[in-house]
Amino acid sequence: MHTFAPVPVRRPLPLRILAIVAALAVAAGMFALGASPALAKVLDNPFGNWSERNGDQNPITITTDTGDLKLWERADVRANWDMTGLDPEVGDTFSLTLPPEFGIGGDTFTLTAPGDENSGDERYDIATCRVTPPSGDTPAVVTCTLIADEDHGDYWSTHSNISGSIALDVQAREETTESEVDFGVGDDTISVPLPGEEIGPPNVGPKPDEITKNGWFNNDRSQVTWRVYIPGEAIDDSALTVIDSLPEGLNFDGLEVVTFEDTQDGWADYINGNRDTRLTEGTDYTVTESGRNVTVEIAEPDPTRFYAIEIWTTVDPGLTVEPGDQFTNTVDVNGVRDVSTVEYRTAGSGQGQGYQNGFRVTKEFAGVDTETIGDAVFTVEYSYVPGNLPPTEENTRGGELILSAENEWTAGFAPIPTGTEVTLREIDTPTIPGITWEDPVFSGEGVTVNDDGSATFTIVEDAEVAITLTNTAAASTPTPTPSETPSDVGDPSDAPTVTPVPTPSDTPSDAPSASPTPSDDATNPGGPNPENPGGPNPENPENPENPGGPNPENPGGPGDDDRDSSLPRTGAEATAALIGIGVLLLAIGGGALAVSRRTRTEV
Repeated sequence: MHTFAPVPVRRPLPLRILAIVAALAVAAGMFALGASPALAKVLDNPFGNWSERNGDQNPITITTDTGDLKLWERADVRANWDMTGLDPEVGDTFSLTLPPEFGIGGDTFTLTAPGDENSGDERYDIATCRVTPPSGDTPAVVTCTLIADEDHGDYWSTHSNISGSIALDVQAREETTESEVDFGVGDDTISVPLPGEEIGPPNVGPKPDEITKNGWFNNDRSQVTWRVYIPGEAIDDSALTVIDSLPEGLNFDGLEVVTFEDTQDGWADYINGNRDTRLTEGTDYTVTESGRNVTVEIAEPDPTRFYAIEIWTTVDPGLTVEPGDQFTNTVDVNGVRDVSTVEYRTAGSGQGQGYQNGFRVTKEFAGVDTETIGDAVFTVEYSYVPGNLPPTEENTRGGELILSAENEWTAGFAPIPTGTEVTLREIDTPTIPGITWEDPVFSGEGVTVNDDGSATFTIVEDAEVAITLTNTAAASTPTPTPSETPSDVGDPSDAPTVTPVPTPSDTPSDAPSASPTPSDDATNPGGPNPENPGGPNPENPENPENPGGPNPENPGGPGDDDRDSSLPRTGAEATAALIGIGVLLLAIGGGALAVSRRTRTEV
């Protein structure tokens, strides 16, 4: 007996909080996956949409190599579709229901679209189509789901007006005298003419006159049926021994032996489904298995009868069969050998194509011609976050466009999802001798020029955004040309004589004493100028003791050591002094305030 510890009871979170948490979790998951919050939808009859956009032509056709169609024969169905105006998005679906008269093998195939610069010219995968074969009275259905290419991204958001077609390999499985059959598209029906205006009785063809064999896959591709035909004329009086060698990947799942009159009528009855003359295993024939071989022995065959052996094999459950895979079967009938090969054929294929959404930049020049530019190369950097993805650094895309004479000064990029904002800027403007460039200027419809010189615009549907980038050569100031030297300069002796100015010695020989006695006489050159007490004395400009005159130790300004502190200070000096006093007072006041606050805190 096990004893369990009690589980603590916790109060449940309010429902409102739980709802908020759940909503945030879902939103976070969608954001992380880059998913659109919009739910996938069923697209409204893209086949009928194709018809409306193409003069009401029938969007579906049925063709055969012979121009008519018989029971069990194969036919090609082509269904044209157009997504213009239906707002297709990844995850959306559209479907086509086949007429009950047609069978088709269960399969999955992919719709593709032509490559471009973004995909390196590799084709895009744009939709996955699943074929559900008919079952009883339930007709076959083809359902296609729009997808984003794993390597190259979402074709549906980067292209517009996308249209295409689906090709299906069908088999007539019911006869009809009606001239048309009906395909279903949602609640709508599209009637399509039959080749030969009917599905007629099977074309039995001539009765084989030698041992032969054929085979085929069943509808869901899980089984291969083989038939061995043995005409009476190939039978002698000895026992009939048939050894069938099965290929790897197929497993024996039973057989039947049917005999009928060795005539054309007997052959026709058999092809039309008459199986009334089946033989009985153990009484009329025996079956043994050995490795990959299945042996059928008929002790006393009748040379007037035709023998048909139908052998059923199943595909190994662990084997994945791809379109194009083949199985080869060999039969030996009393030493006569025949070989038959069946190939896994895809039930359908398809393609689509749309108009790329993108932009193009064209270079123009002002103030200079392209001949002067020569082979210079201009580079434009572009960046964007696809409009169908969250605006994160991880989702940022970009690249560079090269504009030169080689590409006639124009380059562009596509595809980009509709509604995406793109930023352009010119980088690495080339240096060309003799040219000074002004800032490059972007222009165009819907183009916004930013303060830093870059440009932004939004990708639109059904159009290529056109941007002009103008580079202007600044007008240069011409260098003045010196005048020529006149030829009649004249005789140098006529030139006036320049009297050199003697350089004064550092210390005047007649410098006054260090401490002159000031005089009350206003004319005293040694005293201050009463008309301008703060400036130099014009009567004695070279007096070193006079702060108004030059300092012989510092001819450019007054002497620091000789300055009389009793003299008035200049405005700049007074301002500096006042600022210093103010700072000091603020510091003292701040300290006092701090002490006051500290004192109040500690009390």
